[in-house]
Amino acid sequence: MNKPCNITLGLCQQLTILSPLLAEVTFSKPRPEIIGHSLEELHGSETFQLLKRGIDEAISQCKTSIIELWERYPDGTEHFIQAKYHPSYDSEKNITGVSPVARDLSELKQTQDALANSQQRLQSLYDDTPSMFFTLGEDRTVQSVNAYGARELGYQINELVGNPIHDLFYPDDHHQLNFAINNCFADFGSVQHWELRKKHKNGATIWVKETARLVQDQAQNDQLFIVSEDISERHKLSQKLSFQASHDALTDFIHHHEFGRLIQQLLDSVIEEKAEHVMCYLDLDQFKIINDSCRHLTGDTLLKILSSLLHPKIRKGDTLARLGGDEFGILMAHCSVGNAKTIAESIRQLIQDFNFICQDKTYAIGASIGLVAIDKGTDSIATIMGAVGTACYAAKDVGRNRIVIYSETDREVNQRRGDMRWVRRIQEALELNKFCLYGQKIVNVNPSNTNKQSYELLIRLREDDGEIISPNAFLPAAERYNLAKKIDQWVVQNIFAWLVSLGSGIDDFKYCTINLSGNSIDDTSFLSFVIFQVEQSEIPGHKIYFEIK
Repeated sequence: MNKPCNITLGLCQQLTILSPLLAEVTFSKPRPEIIGHSLEELHGSETFQLLKRGIDEAISQCKTSIIELWERYPDGTEHFIQAKYHPSYDSEKNITGVSPVARDLSELKQTQDALANSQQRLQSLYDDTPSMFFTLGEDRTVQSVNAYGARELGYQINELVGNPIHDLFYPDDHHQLNFAINNCFADFGSVQHWELRKKHKNGATIWVKETARLVQDQAQNDQLFIVSEDISERHKLSQKLSFQASHDALTDFIHHHEFGRLIQQLLDSVIEEKAEHVMCYLDLDQFKIINDSCRHLTGDTLLKILSSLLHPKIRKGDTLARLGGDEFGILMAHCSVGNAKTIAESIRQLIQDFNFICQDKTYAIGASIGLVAIDKGTDSIATIMGAVGTACYAAKDVGRNRIVIYSETDREVNQRRGDMRWVRRIQEALELNKFCLYGQKIVNVNPSNTNKQSYELLIRLREDDGEIISPNAFLPAAERYNLAKKIDQWVVQNIFAWLVSLGSGIDDFKYCTINLSGNSIDDTSFLSFVIFQVEQSEIPGHKIYFEIK
């Protein structure tokens, strides 16, 4: 029924007029067999009730009524029929019946249903895609949001639509958000990205990565389409990795690389703000004794305990770092040397009063502390670290468990600074083999008949320009900085190698003496080293004498 097919019903709802086409298609009967039958007889009771509603409405309200229904034709096909019932009147304006006009809208209905299903699928895809979708108007209010996005933030859709997008972000992030959104509206079609903090309705923080692009709606109005992804877990992992990269795993203090970066920031602020800062360098006294006596794991426990005790003693904003095994640094920004010394004294007293118990033994520890000002006279990180390290070790030299403030005119500090320079030169000499041996004859006050000579073998340092440096210049620094053992090992190893190279010529002298540091003799590993040299070289024992200095 692509065209309207007219029929007429009397008030008794019996057919009085019927087109032959309608009779044949709808009822598969000739027209004469249908005229005079009621709709209920022709359509059945269930369909008739729907049709009757339209007929009754047209008659009672004197107006056209519309009924739509699916109807099965005799050939078994389903058709969507729209029937319009028009009242019929006589010459005196009395209703005599109704004239239905029926249309087969099956194809249109199927198209509409397909379109509705497609729209439903698209809406479902929009609502259920695991990303938050927002559209913003030029006034920066939310024009639409998908169901998933609203749920992720703890809201109903109607709670978000019409409200400013800024309400979903932390105030501290509004400046960055404004900058990004303004860029989008200023550059049509460009894609912008940013990462900011959104607020869940319950107050929780959600880190999001957002991608935005300016589009136009059907009315050619600009709208900003934003896709927002929850990256909270990734952000937490990133923060964790960043923390691990810049902090000591044992104490949670920053490590020396990050500490150096912060020192550089303070150096820059000295120039820009004419500020004054202080660095504190702290080295625990007696820590090695505890480590050797109670194992390293116990030493780690001690460091953890002390680390937790240090935090309350520093100011808010000061920075603690672990610079070595038992060495710590503190950066005190915008602090005078006098105030820094007061803080350092409270730390030193805290550590002094702390008694560490291990294996039923109580150990007392202390801290040697060096302080150095970071001011307009400071030129580099290396200068700061060298000065504060010098002050700390000067504190150790004058008795330990005390504080020394770095000063260019301080005698102990200058002595220590000289020692530090020798430490670097000694380490370089060991690495580059710049030491050499001198032999000094030992003369017997009571000459004997033997022609064999004895020698005292002495170490010297040969500079690049050929200058020979006496051991009196560098050995005191070597002993203070635990380098004497390495020097003595070099001496023993090279003397034994020389003696072996003599072959039978070793018989031409009586004996030789080797000077050793008392620090080396106290070390059992050094004694094992000497025994190994003797056994490997097979030098007769009576040819070697050791002299302890």
